[in-house]
Amino acid sequence: NSISSQTGDKGEAAKEYDELRRFYRAYLYEKVMGKPFEQRNVILFAVARVQKWLLNPTGTLWRTIEKIGLRLDHPPL
Repeated sequence: NSISSQTGDKGEAAKEYDELRRFYRAYLYEKVMGKPFEQRNVILFAVARVQKWLLNPTGTLWRTIEKIGLRLDHPPL
């Protein structure tokens, strides 16, 4: 049980998790949308997320500030 073998195990576990996550995402998409998941959907999801960020720049700014760890009071809505 060396450190390198433990790191390799974590790498394999991460790969298995990613594969399971991709499978589950495709399964849910097909179940909800009624059509098979296609790889181009990943691009469409990314575009939709960027559009959401652009439509609400203030919210995006506050989430970014919180993610980098700055503690500022959220402005009243």
